[in-house]
Amino acid sequence: MFLANSDVPVGRLGGGIFQIYLPSLRTAPPKPIADADTAMTRFLQRVATALSQGRGDSSWYTPPVQQFYFPDRIESRKAIGALGAIKSFALIETSDDNGRQRRVYRTMMGTTWVRFTFWVTPARKVDGVNFEIE
Repeated sequence: MFLANSDVPVGRLGGGIFQIYLPSLRTAPPKPIADADTAMTRFLQRVATALSQGRGDSSWYTPPVQQFYFPDRIESRKAIGALGAIKSFALIETSDDNGRQRRVYRTMMGTTWVRFTFWVTPARKVDGVNFEIE
């Protein structure tokens, strides 16, 4: 158990700390899966890139997410951009989540692996996004 002063999930962080001290616990990173919707992946990479720059197009998002991000909070998301530009963006998981599609990408930003999770409506609007450092 450890204590973290963070408002993001720290499960992977805790696992990473354990893996440093107990290398036998290391697991292989998830491999990319087949992507049946490459247009969606290109769109979500654009969204991730814009977020990392603290900008974006409000029309990409559902109304509740628009209200959350715009006009002011979108700027605060550029903190993730301090890691560097997106070098890779690989789909590692998809699932249905109450009528929304959940798509998870393993992303290399600079020299750091970041996991982006998006929730997308059938109308192809982003209804949620989360990112965490691996």
